[in-house]
Amino acid sequence: MKITSYEQLNKLVAQSLSWQTGIELIDQEEFQAEVEFYYPADIEGDRRERWFDEFGVAPDFANELWNVEAFLLPECDRQRLVTQITITPTMVSCGIKPLVDDERSTGMAVTGDKGIPKSIALAVCLAWLRFKGIEFELELPAEEGL
Repeated sequence: MKITSYEQLNKLVAQSLSWQTGIELIDQEEFQAEVEFYYPADIEGDRRERWFDEFGVAPDFANELWNVEAFLLPECDRQRLVTQITITPTMVSCGIKPLVDDERSTGMAVTGDKGIPKSIALAVCLAWLRFKGIEFELELPAEEGL
């Protein structure tokens, strides 16, 4: 699969976290549309109603480190996964693997190389998707995000 936008990447991360989907009705003067969005299963009802207004279709995992810290890294902890982040002047790499060796593979990603923006949040997202077994080719537009 080709990942061609940050929105697509963020949706994939939300799906890989087994988040729920909701529908938000967008009602503007000349049109109406239903937009599918993702939210964690443990979000309470009143918070769920505000979730779309705060995060849109999915939190911006790929560009905002605090979303990775709030949602992705705690999931790694719950699953007893080790996350190793290495930062150099030119790149960021991330590896995610089980704390105890088992049949699951390691997810690895590098940013700051081959036209991929240098980013901790992006490196963790890409490593997570690879750990989850999602095969992809990254073709993010240069003008977006980061």
